[in-house]
Amino acid sequence: MLAEGSIVARQTSRQAFLFPGAALFLGRASDQRLHSHRAFEIAIPLDGHLRIETARAPGIGPEACVLAPLEHHRIVANGRTAFLWVDPETRSARAWAQVRPSVDAKRHERLVSLLREMDRSEPTHDEAWGLLDLWRSIWLEGLPQLPRVDRRVTEVLDLIDSAPVPLANRYEAAGQVALSPSWFSAIFTQQVGMPLRKYLLWRRLLFGIRRLGNGASVTSAAVEAGFADGAHFSRVFRATFGCKPSSLANMRIVANETHPISPRPRPN
Repeated sequence: MLAEGSIVARQTSRQAFLFPGAALFLGRASDQRLHSHRAFEIAIPLDGHLRIETARAPGIGPEACVLAPLEHHRIVANGRTAFLWVDPETRSARAWAQVRPSVDAKRHERLVSLLREMDRSEPTHDEAWGLLDLWRSIWLEGLPQLPRVDRRVTEVLDLIDSAPVPLANRYEAAGQVALSPSWFSAIFTQQVGMPLRKYLLWRRLLFGIRRLGNGASVTSAAVEAGFADGAHFSRVFRATFGCKPSSLANMRIVANETHPISPRPRPN
């Protein structure tokens, strides 16, 4: 959670916080064309006017909006906005799809206040994670806890966390714990809340974004992250976030990949 006095004045106009299965963006929308992507998207205006246009509703706002995966939409904002993208295979996203949250106004106001504080500052990854956890607790009260994780799943998660380059596929991951890829993929999905292949894709995508944040070219970041080429990386990026990798230019990117989208309990 945000601690008083723990964050410093913001030096950049836009910030992105990356987590496996989720990404939080604070700033002005850089791409306001009609588009769709594979993640759930939640938009909350921090100041100014926000309008979201979809086929099912010509204009949504101004409090908040949840957009479904692959839903064509256009965001028109003349102020700063908080965007949260959540992979549709995660436990949180499935819950959002089922309940379409309606939250208490006072709790929502608290969330917006904290988002504005983050937008004015440069919080750490853990502080951003604390806010994301609060966001889920406000909008998804009573979200079921994950079951105890199988030791072999934990071993692979730890390996993915610590690998200098993300694992390429489920065969490589399953081989680390001497299990068949199909059986390991099944228990991974059940216990982590998203398919292993999607989890690995998120890892590779976040790895590439971190490289871009460190000044690498799109092609170089793509190859290092295990994508076929820069075009492949760009397609996955746009399919996920609805914009091009070039939108990351001059953005503060904070990515510490030690947290999965839902905290995993350790086995005894």
